[in-house]
Amino acid sequence: SRGHRGKLIGIELDEDVAATAKARTKKCKNIEVHCANVLEASEILSKVSAVYLFNPFNRTVMTEFVSVIEKSCKSRVDLYYCNDVYRDVIDGRENWSVLCRDVIHRPGVKPASFTVYRYMP
Repeated sequence: SRGHRGKLIGIELDEDVAATAKARTKKCKNIEVHCANVLEASEILSKVSAVYLFNPFNRTVMTEFVSVIEKSCKSRVDLYYCNDVYRDVIDGRENWSVLCRDVIHRPGVKPASFTVYRYMP
């Protein structure tokens, strides 16, 4: 609806949420929604150039997710991590750099920190 022309891939663990997302985006030819465990989606992740997260995981899963990115991605990946509760999982890690770190302020909503990382294998 915002005119993005690039391919967008969503990975959702919950079948109902994935089905809802598929239904909402069925007219968008550039969007795919997969019902999958992101920790087992290395084939999908190996094809991405950017990842968007909104604090979706606990610390253990976040740590495993970062490892999946490192094992799967053979070229540059930018990671947009909003509400970056576990950013310490990535900070200081080899081949990761911080491109931007800030706070989003919206009226009536608690401020949310975010970090944009770049992974260069």
